[in-house]
Amino acid sequence: MKCSLRRPICVVNLLLILFGFTFSSTLESLLEGKLKEEFGNSVKLESFRVYSQRTPTLKEVERVILRVQRNVPRASAELLLKNGRRISVGLNLLWRYSVVVATRDISVGERLSPDKVKLEERFLRSITPDYKIDVSKIANYESLKTIYRGQILRKSYLKLSPVVKRGDEVRITYRKGNIEITLKAKALENGYVGRQIRLKLLNGRVIRGHVDASGRVVIR
Repeated sequence: MKCSLRRPICVVNLLLILFGFTFSSTLESLLEGKLKEEFGNSVKLESFRVYSQRTPTLKEVERVILRVQRNVPRASAELLLKNGRRISVGLNLLWRYSVVVATRDISVGERLSPDKVKLEERFLRSITPDYKIDVSKIANYESLKTIYRGQILRKSYLKLSPVVKRGDEVRITYRKGNIEITLKAKALENGYVGRQIRLKLLNGRVIRGHVDASGRVVIR
């Protein structure tokens, strides 16, 4: 917008914009401070809206009352003014969640492994069960789509796929104290990380063991 500072109306408009921005910025800090006081670093203020025809100055604000429920993105606050008036403020919040993030690009059909993902703290409006992935069992999945580095993983992006398939020849590790013995056996069923599986030894004996992320079966 072009205007000459010689024109009084332009000067007034610029001052209104300047002071309006300054107050909003300060009010934002006031609201953020109140949120941090009650919820620590687990929440961030995304945006807010003051429901009033006239925005009060900070000198008029006596205190702020929050009406916030943890992990709910929409909330409100009330500005209690020194003259007894109350002004409502709408809040849009981001909450801190622990999510699984790709540490590198993952192709369609690629099997996941612990070195390809990591847990990371992210600020989000909300989180659904689709985001809740057990990293210790990530090797049980393969990707249904291209997942890019830094992208949050969701269960809907993944397909459950056994680490050991029925009929596979697998290595069995028997551990007891300082003793460790390695044998070969045939898988009698599909096996997933952390789950028990039945196997048949070369002598025909059927045993059970737990599958680890590398596809081995451990017997303790």
